Amino acid sequence: MTAAPVHGTRFRVTDASGDVVLGGRVPERSTGSWDVRSPAVYRLDLSRLQTPGRYRIATSGGVTALSPCFRARGAGYVRGRILRAGVVFDRNQRDGAQVVAGRLHRRSSHLLDRRALTCRWPRLQHGSDLILDRRLHHFGGSVDFSDGWFDAGDHLKFTHATAYNDVLLFTSARLLGHRAAPGRRIIPNLVGRVSAAFALATQHDADTCPESTWRDDMQLGAAEIALASHRVGQPAVRYLRGSACWARGFIAERGTVTLNLSDTGALAEPVEVFDENSHTFGLIATVALSDRLRFQGFASLQRTWLLGGDPWGVTAMVGIGHRFPICMQHQVADLSGSLHGSPPIDVGAVVNGPKGKNNFEGGLGGFQSGMRHCAAASRRLHCFHGHGSRYVDDVRVWQTGEPALDMTGAAVIAAAAQLRLHPHARLGR
Repeated sequence: MTAAPVHGTRFRVTDASGDVVLGGRVPERSTGSWDVRSPAVYRLDLSRLQTPGRYRIATSGGVTALSPCFRARGAGYVRGRILRAGVVFDRNQRDGAQVVAGRLHRRSSHLLDRRALTCRWPRLQHGSDLILDRRLHHFGGSVDFSDGWFDAGDHLKFTHATAYNDVLLFTSARLLGHRAAPGRRIIPNLVGRVSAAFALATQHDADTCPESTWRDDMQLGAAEIALASHRVGQPAVRYLRGSACWARGFIAERGTVTLNLSDTGALAEPVEVFDENSHTFGLIATVALSDRLRFQGFASLQRTWLLGGDPWGVTAMVGIGHRFPICMQHQVADLSGSLHGSPPIDVGAVVNGPKGKNNFEGGLGGFQSGMRHCAAASRRLHCFHGHGSRYVDDVRVWQTGEPALDMTGAAVIAAAAQLRLHPHARLGR
């Protein structure tokens, strides 16, 4: 990223001994402008650098610059790190009496939820989750709402998000060849009761559908039921036909986005985006699920963005790379982790990522009660805002620094799907 167009510039890559291992010319044509400070951006091709090790990049001629030292790893190592880190994050998210202490020394929380009060459905603002009632109306007794998982920077226990994460984890395990042997069949009356419960809930809340479309989830459900039926020796054709029917309807809507919590269609099929990192991991997963070679170059560019190749130089996942989010808006990380990026940290958490500047019109927000103050101002990330995008690493800012199950789940399935294409890769820990 340069302050003016440059010409006649060369680059060289040196190893830990100072020997030149790669050289080339900086392209004469810029890929475009990022912001007023960087009106010219040039992409250096390092694809011939195939040996793992420590390196530095230096340029000479039109502009002179020297990069920090960086480590190059094999694809299997990097993907393995992402995969394992994502699983660690999910473990840290466990809630209730049986939490896993881990490196963050988790302790049980929300134990009073075992006696949660039930309330009548409140009046909501149209098209929003804003409650209009001045108070909630309790009815009946209490229910045991303990255990479950944390999600996002709040304390949420939604079937909608948890089920999605389960799908990603089980699908990732299947992609990597970990297939559990079929267990006992579910007794018919349990199948009927569970199905009836969901059907009745749908009828009761038919006007409060959380997504603009549901055909992708029906498509996914039918596809997985077909696979399950085949595994236990039962006919699967009608479920395959059902999945194809839902797929046709989903495609006809033409309003889809990339694989994420609100679009699961890619799992069942061989921008201004809000959760940028989640969608980008979804793109990588989709490439691996549907195509082995044709779009791998595209997937590599997306992965570069997520692993520190963005203008801010910050990776999407905590614990991956040298610079990652350190001031997330997340209770576990803020209360139990460090505030400077050294252990203990909430390894594996994936945050929302860069956002359009309109998402910050109300400022950064205030510190909540009990929140440990954390703001990575020394990183001077504001110097690299551009294209109307901002990235802020501050505990007050959920817009760019709030991790969630679905975001980390997207990273896990992206790594698993890519590893499936390289079954003999050496995985990193």
